[in-house]
Amino acid sequence: MQFEQSYWHALDPQAQKVMKISPKYIGISTPPMESQLNALKTRIFQGAGVVELGFTGKGKGSLKGGNTTPEMFGKDEREAMRQLSRINEVPLSVHASVSVGDMSGRTERGFDPQLQQQNVNEIKRAIDFAADTAEGGPVVVHTGEFPRSIHEKFGKEGFRAYPEEEKKAQIFLADEKTGQIIAIGKDQEFFEPVPDKRDPKTGEPVSFKLNEDGTIELRKRTYDDIIDEEKKKAKMHGEKFIPEKAFIEHYYRAKRDEAHAMALRWAGDAKAHIAQADEIKKEYLKAKELEKGLTEAQKKAEAERLIRAAKGRFSDASSPSEFYKKQFEDNERNIRFMQEYSLSASKNVKEIDESISRMKPIEDVGLSRASRGVARAAMHAFEVTKSKKLKKPLFVAPENLFPEQGFGSHPDELKKIISKSREAMSDMLVENRHMSRSQADKIAADHIKATFDVGHAFTWKKFFKGKPEEFEKWLMKKVDELNKEGIIGHVHVSDNFGYYDEHLTPGEGDVPIGDFLKNMRKAGYEGPVIVEPAHQDVQAMLGAWRALQSPIYRIDGATETWTDMQWAHAGHTYSPGYVVGDYAPNPETWTLWSGVPLE
Repeated sequence: MQFEQSYWHALDPQAQKVMKISPKYIGISTPPMESQLNALKTRIFQGAGVVELGFTGKGKGSLKGGNTTPEMFGKDEREAMRQLSRINEVPLSVHASVSVGDMSGRTERGFDPQLQQQNVNEIKRAIDFAADTAEGGPVVVHTGEFPRSIHEKFGKEGFRAYPEEEKKAQIFLADEKTGQIIAIGKDQEFFEPVPDKRDPKTGEPVSFKLNEDGTIELRKRTYDDIIDEEKKKAKMHGEKFIPEKAFIEHYYRAKRDEAHAMALRWAGDAKAHIAQADEIKKEYLKAKELEKGLTEAQKKAEAERLIRAAKGRFSDASSPSEFYKKQFEDNERNIRFMQEYSLSASKNVKEIDESISRMKPIEDVGLSRASRGVARAAMHAFEVTKSKKLKKPLFVAPENLFPEQGFGSHPDELKKIISKSREAMSDMLVENRHMSRSQADKIAADHIKATFDVGHAFTWKKFFKGKPEEFEKWLMKKVDELNKEGIIGHVHVSDNFGYYDEHLTPGEGDVPIGDFLKNMRKAGYEGPVIVEPAHQDVQAMLGAWRALQSPIYRIDGATETWTDMQWAHAGHTYSPGYVVGDYAPNPETWTLWSGVPLE
């Protein structure tokens, strides 16, 4: 039998020297909208060495509608999946529902703790399923915690979402108590009084310039104007400067000053009416004394004189004392109204002050909430691992999505989510389980690790302003940083051209998958590599084997590449004409049907 020079078999060291990867490490995900038991059977028949099961729905599932959930599969089906995995030596991992997009509980209006708990419960369902089927390992969950400006956060690295983003980007803040999110455009214009004199100690204006007609002169302000001014104030007082915080304080200050002015005005008017009430009371007492010597007609005439002087007010009064009584009652009503308006404005001032104190940059609020959500799910993974005595720990594995999806897609953001979530879980273990800090940190690190999807990360390319090779260098540097800090615990690969996550077959796009996996192996990563297919289905996995130069043990001597071979294996009923990688047979014991041994 003659072989070309490209021939490798499982005993050759070339593949291990080049990539240190064999097909048993390169697996594939199942179509999440189908029955996961049937999908697993198909993947095993197709030759997958590792399989990732997944789901699409939340709440009550519907297989007919493609809205699959972990709880749709009962004990018998779960046991069947577990046995298929064991018998065929095909490890499993689990992807929680793709409908769970974040762990912070973000809605259009803000962060909602009820939605967050719903998402945590969805992860718990996936954890329980993973314990029964995969017997441990990663439970992948998407991230996309909250919006942020790409240029504001990563402009120094060479990223910009659209032209003039640095001038037009939205600034996001959140109320740490209510979860309300506020977005203000940097190009939004404000009109404020022009300061005339300022307090030398505080820098705050004490008087304003006036126009010729006596009105206060106004000026147009932008975000940058306000930031420059507030930055100078912070420097003057030696305070830490946080642009978003400084801006929102300035923005609300004008509203606060307006409310405070209204409170003072109505309080002043009420005070004047209270003084007037004393005068009215005196006039009333005089009128009562005067009326003792007057006839009814004279009383009526005197009342009409007072009504004319009051320009027709209290016209139904029939005597001076009745006139003053009505005037007094009206004045009392006015006092109540003015006091209520003043109180309302004062409450508004207090609420604005409270809002200013609670309003934080959205990352401070959102990251704190997301980390607690991940930690709660990871606590469940810890308990299930312990109660079911699993050989490998279950871990929650937040996955980076796309730049447009929000916080968590950039490698630095993914690192923050993992680090903060581990800290939150460690705190829970120390406070609630009375563990030592070192023990708690170790458990948290075991049960919270990132899923890094290099295809998702590569879509940052469309926002990068440098050269392609510079972007790839940046990407590999970020991967190295994540590995150095022990962040990555699971890997997804797919290919694209840098715009959107199209899930091309590895090798069919521009993603540097080979370099990425070299770096992962160099860093000591020995876990599986999950290929996520699109319309091409199993061809994506075979393409990965080809692109990554995985060893092939061929017996027909004719085929050149993996894609030449796929039709001789996947989807056919006869035995394949090849064996791959670490699964290559022992030629001393494995023979053809004729009895002739291989080689």
